Amino acid sequence: MRIKQKIIVSFLIGAFAMGTVLPASVYADDAQQRLDQLKQQHAQTGQMINQLKGQESNLSNQIDTLNKQIQEYGQQIQDLEAQIQTLSTKIAALQADIDKTQKKLERRNEMLKKRIRVMYEDGEVSYLDVLLQATDFSDFIDRLSTLSFIVDQDKQLLEEVKQMKARLLDSQKQLKDQQALQQQKQNQLQAAKAEQEQAKHQREIALSQVQAERQEKEKAYQDEEQEIAAAEAEIAAAVSARLAAQQSSGVGGQAQEFSFTSSGSWTWPVPSSYTITSGYGPRAGGFHKGIDIGAPVGTPIVAVDDGEVLFAGPASGFGHWIVIRHSNGVMSVYGHMYSDGVLVSPGQIVHKGQVIGKVGSDGESTGPHLHFGVATGISGGSMNYVNPVPYLQ
Repeated sequence: MRIKQKIIVSFLIGAFAMGTVLPASVYADDAQQRLDQLKQQHAQTGQMINQLKGQESNLSNQIDTLNKQIQEYGQQIQDLEAQIQTLSTKIAALQADIDKTQKKLERRNEMLKKRIRVMYEDGEVSYLDVLLQATDFSDFIDRLSTLSFIVDQDKQLLEEVKQMKARLLDSQKQLKDQQALQQQKQNQLQAAKAEQEQAKHQREIALSQVQAERQEKEKAYQDEEQEIAAAEAEIAAAVSARLAAQQSSGVGGQAQEFSFTSSGSWTWPVPSSYTITSGYGPRAGGFHKGIDIGAPVGTPIVAVDDGEVLFAGPASGFGHWIVIRHSNGVMSVYGHMYSDGVLVSPGQIVHKGQVIGKVGSDGESTGPHLHFGVATGISGGSMNYVNPVPYLQ
């Protein structure tokens, strides 16, 4: 049953301060444009902060990897240092043996020379005397053999000492070659370690620069939030001034009266489509304060009930929207229309089923649809949204 109702639509100062979603039809265009620019810059700053955080994380991971490599190189260098020290000890021991053998060789050589001198040069009995003192030929041969044996023994001992020295020198050379190889490896590792330390230092400098830039952006982000709040306050003041002027323009300073009817139940806002692509409630990205009705661009949108158009025009996030206040004080909200899809204007009285706009995909939209919401009032500068489905037929 349609009940004729006569209500007084009263715009109280500040009652419709919509914060971030007020249309340009309510306040100065330059204020809205400035707010939109601030929000765009704010979003860009937020993205830059996230990018810088990603760079910080990447650089920190690189530094951690380099630290591990530097530690590994350091351990390998220590191991090689221990091996080189062990080889040095062995080389020193061999050198001591070589020195002893050399002295032994020198003593043997000196003994042989002395024996020869005694036998051939300085002795009272010469080599020839010993042989001539032989009693017979057999004794001569024996004496000659004995002298030859003594000389051969001395020569053999001398040769053995020479061979021992040669073996020691060869062993020492092998150890020195091995030590040189280990030293070469150590030098290569030290060079690689130095290179990694330099790379780490460069990344630490880069990380410090990125951190400083992030802190600067975070400060700018906070400053932008304050600027946005100031711009919203400016817009709210403009709304209050407009509503105050609108209230005082009534006869005798009273609120202007409008007359329209309410059927007591609402019709579906998109008669040609009943496809709900996103319902009311929590979803990815936040809480959805309405329902999305999918439909092609240009599909007619109708008023769900009789009422007065409060807002019709641009709105942050919604692209372009329409807000209608109905006889019971509840407001219906229609969003994401293009500018040419808004077919009514603020202050206009509309009736249930009347075409008020066309479906679009403006603002923060992923495709053509109507965002339909219901608000029971306003508190703290924000609309009090509720589930719109129970209000519809």
